[in-house]
Amino acid sequence: MLLRSFLFLLFAALGFAACTKGDESNLASGHVWIRFQNQSLANLSDAYVLYSDMKIGNIPALSTSDYIMLDSFQIGDGLPFETVSGLIGRDTFYAFAGGFCGTGLVIKTLDPGEYTIALSAYNATTVPNGSVHYFHMEFQN
Repeated sequence: MLLRSFLFLLFAALGFAACTKGDESNLASGHVWIRFQNQSLANLSDAYVLYSDMKIGNIPALSTSDYIMLDSFQIGDGLPFETVSGLIGRDTFYAFAGGFCGTGLVIKTLDPGEYTIALSAYNATTVPNGSVHYFHMEFQN
């Protein structure tokens, strides 16, 4: 019984180790793998894809996150049609591709593969108790 419990725990630990985030050599096919490139001088923390709550984590200034796996990611006219949010210090940031309302935009699901999305600072708006920072998102080659 003790040996069986040990073997179960051993195989469970090996299974979890095989599924670690960011191992670019083992990206599963059939999924969308996205990493985010922070092109600003601000450190981004606790970043996540807003409508899926998929955690990205911290993206230091002028660096690129690990890949995250998504079942799907929406695009419109070749631009990311999702929103990324998180913190810059104690302030909130939002990153999006632009104003699509009323443009006749056709929304599609991104094909499986590996993608990099650049986040570049756009502007900041002062609000009570801080600022809200806005970033532009676009795919990188």
